Amino acid sequence: MRSSIPYVLSLLGAASAASSAYADTTNSNVVSLTENTFHEYVESHELVMAYFYSPHCGHCKKFAPNYEEAAKILENENVSLVKIDCTTEMDICYKEYYITAWPTLMLLSGPEPTEKILGYRKTDSVVSIVMDVLGSDGGETESYGQLHGQTPLRAEGTE
Repeated sequence: MRSSIPYVLSLLGAASAASSAYADTTNSNVVSLTENTFHEYVESHELVMAYFYSPHCGHCKKFAPNYEEAAKILENENVSLVKIDCTTEMDICYKEYYITAWPTLMLLSGPEPTEKILGYRKTDSVVSIVMDVLGSDGGETESYGQLHGQTPLRAEGTE
């Protein structure tokens, strides 16, 4: 008599994977996106902070815990923090958003970049950037750069 346990377990695994298409495998408030999930995700969220990184980059390794902490602090705000591995998601990183350095943070309103921030940041600066953009009442205001008299760094070919 054949056991149906392996079949049932495989169905449960498939159902779990389908129900959490955007979920990271770790207990994290940061969502890992791929070329298959990126566009749908950013188009369905009003404001997204995207972290473009390489797992081999020392600055990225140092920054990752700060980004995770910022995501926990911002979990009740109208923003979603995501990450994109540029070693595997090359079309998004290099062809669409012209990422030239890691780590790069980019605020996206739908698929359109509103702000590009290069380099290592501490947790409080990530939170401050998002809160400045959201405004104290949770409504969108001017960009971080505009608020601080800076010209935002933009990907080539975007406005």
